[in-house]
Amino acid sequence: MNKLLILIPIVLISIIVPVMALSTQYEYALDYKNLSLGNHTIKAKVTDSQGNISYDSIVITLVDNENPTISIIKPAPNYYVPKNQKTLQISINAVDNHQIKKTEVYVDNIIKSTIWYQDGHIYNINTNSLSRGTHTISAIAYDMADHIAKTSVYVVKK
Repeated sequence: MNKLLILIPIVLISIIVPVMALSTQYEYALDYKNLSLGNHTIKAKVTDSQGNISYDSIVITLVDNENPTISIIKPAPNYYVPKNQKTLQISINAVDNHQIKKTEVYVDNIIKSTIWYQDGHIYNINTNSLSRGTHTISAIAYDMADHIAKTSVYVVKK
């Protein structure tokens, strides 16, 4: 959920939101999905029936506590690379609650490609560089808070 519930004492309510009854607090659900990580100031203003005005503010800090997710779309797990196949496409997808910083593709624990600030990543490998046998295709996603997600599949070259 991308909403933050803010409880503000009635003396801090903005005149933009009319208050019809006397109460001790007003609730406002702030949609923070498009706010950047870090500090943000929330300001409130209230005007009473006599024209008296009061202001207050609070500072909230948005932090990213969630890891991104990553999946390898191609190749399928345990894919058999035919002898006549010259190129193997590696396609990954990464998702984060804020933004993906980078994705990396590895073949047998050797980095092959890095893409910055994109959710999708496609890398083509020349299958002549693969020896016969089982190989590990891995992908890692990093978000802006440097949280990571990893996944791997195995492919077999005949």
